[in-house]
Amino acid sequence: MGQCRVPQIPQGEVRAQDVGNMKPYMKRHFPFWLMLLLAGAVIAGEPSFDVGEEERQTVTADTVDSLAVSGVGAPEIKRTIAATLAGKPDGTRASIILGTLTEGSSRWQVTYLKSIVLLDAQGRLDGEEKYIISQGVTVTGYRLIPWKNGVKEGTEKTFLGGRLREELPWKNGKIEGLRRSFFADGQVEIESQYDNGVANGPTRAYAADGSLIREGSLKQGKRDGTMTEYWPGARQAKRVVVYRNGLVTGMVREYYLGGKLKREVAMKDEAYQGEDRLYNEAGQLTQTRYWMNGDVVTKDVFEGKGK
Repeated sequence: MGQCRVPQIPQGEVRAQDVGNMKPYMKRHFPFWLMLLLAGAVIAGEPSFDVGEEERQTVTADTVDSLAVSGVGAPEIKRTIAATLAGKPDGTRASIILGTLTEGSSRWQVTYLKSIVLLDAQGRLDGEEKYIISQGVTVTGYRLIPWKNGVKEGTEKTFLGGRLREELPWKNGKIEGLRRSFFADGQVEIESQYDNGVANGPTRAYAADGSLIREGSLKQGKRDGTMTEYWPGARQAKRVVVYRNGLVTGMVREYYLGGKLKREVAMKDEAYQGEDRLYNEAGQLTQTRYWMNGDVVTKDVFEGKGK
């Protein structure tokens, strides 16, 4: 048997307490069939796996036993699906996605449950879906996706390494509200306001220590207005840029940590256009350059043809 070089699930990657508000049966069964994703790699001792195509299937309590699923994990998959439907009215259906990994040489196969969510009477996704995120044979995390009448409604959460890394608010199938991403320790990394599925409004980025490093505004998904970058660990502007429809258009100013102006230059549609002044920390002008359509020109050329 060869050396197994398949990446392993990091310690603490999948824990019962990370399942959040999933029902008790999910807390009992989820860690087991997640681990099945890597069982084949350990047994086969081979690093090469083919990832099978994934598609949704519909099952009921009466059809679970006849579900066409084979390979390691098949019994546990059926038990988990049955537990999902247990206690529900007769005829209740669930939508599932099965994933398969087939070892390259021996064709030994691992089957795992990638997603499961209940359906309403009209066959629409309805409830909280847990969707496994994986890279090759490594489980990296999962998403909790809220569905109501076939559209996303509520806050979608992404967990990586057992930790919350993103919150995505949905309203009637479109992103609506404050979208946030997080560092591994739970500190907010980026937050942006969304309206009707498009980024509109304030956006902020933070350092790992919680200090603000950038803030500005977005309009129809593009930067628009003043964007300010801050010196690390200080609420002191480092660079202030004016955007119009996603392009830098207006004055760009850079500052020393002490707050003194370091540089000011005009730009139009991402190209330097106008006078470019540089200052020392004492506030004295040390150099002036001239730009036309992104190219440096002499003062005479600039004054004759520039403005």
